[in-house]
Amino acid sequence: MNRLTILLCGIVALGLAASTSSHVAAQARATGVVSGTIRNGSAGATLPTLSVQLIVISRTSAVTSLVATAEGGRFRFEVPADATVTYLLRTEYQGVPYFDPVPILLSPEANIVARELMVYEVTRERPAQRITSTIVSVRGIDPEAARLHLQRRDVVVTAGDRVYLGGADGVTLRVPAPEGILGVAADQGIDGLAAVDGQTVTSTQPLRPGESVVVTSLVVGYDPAVDVYRVRVVAPLPTERLEVWVPERFGGTVEPGAGAARAASREADDERWTVVERRGAAPEGESLVVTMRGLSGRNAPNPLVERRGAAVAVLLALAVIAGGVTAVARLRRPGAEASPSGTHSA
Repeated sequence: MNRLTILLCGIVALGLAASTSSHVAAQARATGVVSGTIRNGSAGATLPTLSVQLIVISRTSAVTSLVATAEGGRFRFEVPADATVTYLLRTEYQGVPYFDPVPILLSPEANIVARELMVYEVTRERPAQRITSTIVSVRGIDPEAARLHLQRRDVVVTAGDRVYLGGADGVTLRVPAPEGILGVAADQGIDGLAAVDGQTVTSTQPLRPGESVVVTSLVVGYDPAVDVYRVRVVAPLPTERLEVWVPERFGGTVEPGAGAARAASREADDERWTVVERRGAAPEGESLVVTMRGLSGRNAPNPLVERRGAAVAVLLALAVIAGGVTAVARLRRPGAEASPSGTHSA
């Protein structure tokens, strides 16, 4: 290679480096705008001045936040238009938190985003409610302790234009507990708590107009000498669909009870699931029963596997702001909570 060629290569390399450096610097200097409106979705209600929080999640997963005042329901933030930063909008009204469900990404080329947040008045009077889908999935088996980890997901539809906060005790949903109940994970998402009250599992999650997803993690015990567990899923409200999901790799047999049948197997969460469904809708108080046999010696994973990647930062931000840091410790690998529900979103 002669000197001229070497010189030309050096000039090209310097040009590329300068171009990249300029692009990074421009991205760091670019300013973006996140603006929007807050509306009250309850008929006849007015909207006071509210605070809006913009949660900032950096490329290193550091979480900070900015606060703006929404006068007349309008708010505006000026922030770096950095494609490596994720933004989330949050506000609170009458004690109920509201999040924009779609994270915001800005860049120098797309540096303006407008969003709308809808809030509602609250009520202690129970409105008309129904459940479109209840799925109970087996998330882990511990043969040595003779315990199972179950997850129940109820899609509750609340009529009207008010958020239901429950009665004087704050309980918004009561679900008959599964057989052998030992305990529940207290945290439910970002704004609810679960508890065991005798043979009932209670939830304080506010139920917003339209669909609310209530996810409950439960631990149950079974008799290792018999090596059988019967999953009974009871409808606390009129329910359109009841299902039980069992990972095929847990082995053993899965037997539908009366009025139930095998459905097509599903693929989700890097698992293949055996699915049993109730034939037809379930009136309040009726159930789906599935018997699992041969639980001992199964190669079940630890049900409390930490989530990885960028999702951790988003979930951590929501948990910290809601005061539920312990919820993050219970999160599983990506999609673990949402997979059966994701397949069956209403």
